[in-house]
Amino acid sequence: MSLCPNGASSSESWPDVGNAEDPCCYGSALSGPGGCTCWMPVFDLEQQPPRTDLEPDVQAGMCPDCAYRPNSPERRGVADAATDEQALLALVESGSVFWCHRGMRRPTHWQHPFGATTPASPLNYQPPIHDGRPYKADGTPGDLCAGWTALRLKAMQRSDAG
Repeated sequence: MSLCPNGASSSESWPDVGNAEDPCCYGSALSGPGGCTCWMPVFDLEQQPPRTDLEPDVQAGMCPDCAYRPNSPERRGVADAATDEQALLALVESGSVFWCHRGMRRPTHWQHPFGATTPASPLNYQPPIHDGRPYKADGTPGDLCAGWTALRLKAMQRSDAG
């Protein structure tokens, strides 16, 4: 997946805001509407300050739309998904943490200073990251993904047995 201005996914369309003669930004001048860096996300949740004094937890169970479920957008190769099946399995094997998206903010749409808006992908979560950890909108640390955790434990057991 490629990211466009402000972390938007590649399938989020950038309408022409009518500034071809007088571009609003350098990106727009070079690449047209798709390169404009003026678009700002409008989030579904208000972000609270990160509670960096708290430790992350593990999500109690796999979410209905967990990336590690067999029919998830990530495992099906949907363009807006932040990763794909091979990358998910590589995270398990390497022990690199995969975070649950529950409680994380995401843009509902993007707004241009000229007033234009465009819908955002429902898969484009954008939590603040501090010290390598994402934070939920309520300010608490993100949870470790339950699907990732279950597969990671199995991988560690295989490694210990072998």
